[in-house]
Amino acid sequence: MGGTALAKPPLILLAGYFGYGNAGDELILRLLREALLPVAGAGLRYLAGPRPAFPGGVSRHHPGAVLSALRDARGLVLGGGELFQIRTSRRSLAAYLALPAAMGILGKPFWVFGVGVDPDLPPLALRATAALLRRARGVWVRDEASRTALAGLGVASVVMADTVWALPVSAPAAPGGRSRRVLWIPRFPDGATTVERLAAVINGLTDFEHALLPLHPPQDEEPLRALRGRLRGEVETWAWAAPEEIPRRLMEADVVVSMRYHGLVLAALAERPVVALAAHGKVALLGEEMGAPVLRPGDWTAESLATALRRASAHPPVDPASRAVSARAALSDLARGLSSSLIS
Repeated sequence: MGGTALAKPPLILLAGYFGYGNAGDELILRLLREALLPVAGAGLRYLAGPRPAFPGGVSRHHPGAVLSALRDARGLVLGGGELFQIRTSRRSLAAYLALPAAMGILGKPFWVFGVGVDPDLPPLALRATAALLRRARGVWVRDEASRTALAGLGVASVVMADTVWALPVSAPAAPGGRSRRVLWIPRFPDGATTVERLAAVINGLTDFEHALLPLHPPQDEEPLRALRGRLRGEVETWAWAAPEEIPRRLMEADVVVSMRYHGLVLAALAERPVVALAAHGKVALLGEEMGAPVLRPGDWTAESLATALRRASAHPPVDPASRAVSARAALSDLARGLSSSLIS
């Protein structure tokens, strides 16, 4: 008696800023895994930093392990988040470009999913990025500015909502319509300078209660300690054990002030009013798209923040529905694309 042999699930490799304790990136990994496990099953792997959250992590700090994973993989998914930037380091951009380049040398397909392109990326770096992305089987970007930048260099892409918008969130507590309890999601791009500026603003907002919630605790620990040392009065630091818990924590606030892109997304998912403190382009772009008050560094004063907090609280929180639909549809499209390409 004969039978039909089942095709072996393909080995799919995911690559992003995974395993470093950044809540947004860990949520992206979770959502990608959920979408692609039906396609890859036990063949799903991901490049990981020192804090891998799931089985299947391959240390990205061991070149031999990375090369072995690339050789074994039948397809690579690169994303999401703003991978194509040089603010953190030029080596970061080079690393994310090296991965699809290696897949090209090996004659294997890759997909680029849910990424952003830094609007301030130098022209040479942007051209190098576009040259590689033109070889991708599919490119999804999370904003129109990224699509436009790539289209000008011959890269066709599909605009989707950021992957984290697909996170399922239980019904929130009803917003109180107040702005007294303010939850700050900080980022410290300029180190001590940002600490001093945030301390001055928070200390000046004496009519409000304040709490801090870091989205990247390993990176934020030292500047947060310095910030707390400069704050007057009682300011709690809220913690989370798993990133999917964060929307529930945000529901305990009346209004959120975020310096991080995914802080804006998670505030919307928690149905909380939000103010964007935009130290760089991607936070400003998303804040404006969401209709949130956006304050750039020159406007960081207690008076301007107080006005922004009241303005945010006076308007309904952003409805994530259409963005959630967009992100989930893109995840389904990615899974179908990999299935049709890699399962024979």
